[in-house]
Amino acid sequence: MRIRTRNKRLKAEIFILFPEVVSGNYENAALWLCTRRSVVNFHMRDTFSAGGQQLKLNDELLPFPLPHVVGELLESATLIKNYLLYSDDLDLDISEFRPELMLPNRYEVWLNDIWKRIHQLKPYKRKETIEELGGISLAEWIDRKYTLSVK
Repeated sequence: MRIRTRNKRLKAEIFILFPEVVSGNYENAALWLCTRRSVVNFHMRDTFSAGGQQLKLNDELLPFPLPHVVGELLESATLIKNYLLYSDDLDLDISEFRPELMLPNRYEVWLNDIWKRIHQLKPYKRKETIEELGGISLAEWIDRKYTLSVK
């Protein structure tokens, strides 16, 4: 398997199993990577947040920047959805780390959880939300897989 493909897959798995990475908590994800996937990542923070901010949505300037981790989440969106809707590859890890996702509607449960976490990020402590930007839900946003660019 190519390294880039493997890294994308691992990032999607981490967003599913350890949604706390959205808030900057990487300890559990780093330990899981090491013990379950035999991967040591000395730069977990950079993998998800790398100091940048998302300034554009569909080549349009946003009224405020989004955290870089939101862009990383969107890049992983298709893989996340496929894992949760069509695959049982992560079921052992899900049962251990995210048992609430062992339900038939686990994609919706994950979306609701990740949406709450995104709302806690810095820009969302202000009045604006992603829904106000485009009048769509996070599920639609992920389904459409908007392209965010990093400045």
